[in-house]
Amino acid sequence: MRIRSKLIITLLIISLLPLVALEVLTVEIIKEEAGAVSQQLIDQLYSLSGLLTLFFVMFILLSGLVVSNSITKPLEKLTAVMDDISQGKLDTSIDPKLKGSDDEIGALAGAFDRTLVSLKLAMRQSAPELNTRLEKGPRHRRD
Repeated sequence: MRIRSKLIITLLIISLLPLVALEVLTVEIIKEEAGAVSQQLIDQLYSLSGLLTLFFVMFILLSGLVVSNSITKPLEKLTAVMDDISQGKLDTSIDPKLKGSDDEIGALAGAFDRTLVSLKLAMRQSAPELNTRLEKGPRHRRD
């Protein structure tokens, strides 16, 4: 299961369990306090609590998607670049937008970029015939 799915499911479970328990308790308290509450009022309370639950589910899903996109998409791009490097494709480079990001993802992208530059330098020094291949220029991963 991907990180995005795990994150959204976790957020849903964390938010829904207390919400459902609270709604059931609220209806039970109203039943006890009001005494002879009509079945129609109880049904309306359950409908209202269902709508509230649906609203929170939608909110949590949207929040989960926003958070996961801001984390998983850049990580997928970095992983693709590292996969290229591990396959010997040294003409790849890190997306400048990732390196320019002012967060942990940007720091990780910068570290990967420095590692790639060091690897290219070491390869040039140890295998001069690679210079022509490396001088053709990097290609950016855009997934």
